[in-house]
Amino acid sequence: MLKIIRAIIKRNGRIALVKSKVMNHYKFPGGGIEENESHIDALVREVREETGLIVKVDKVKEWGMIQEIRKSTIN
Repeated sequence: MLKIIRAIIKRNGRIALVKSKVMNHYKFPGGGIEENESHIDALVREVREETGLIVKVDKVKEWGMIQEIRKSTIN
């Protein structure tokens, strides 16, 4: 199972989103957790890669977890 981490970044009443070129929609910044990578290290890396923002690790709070369910492309 692919593990993904996302960041909800709020600043000055605004929320940071990135546009997915593949799916053509907006999402919270983040992405896949690499093997032997901690959740926080993955979050810092993915947010920087996608937005150029630097995560303040001491400000990170866990908000919860979701399970994404997609329709199968197999008939």
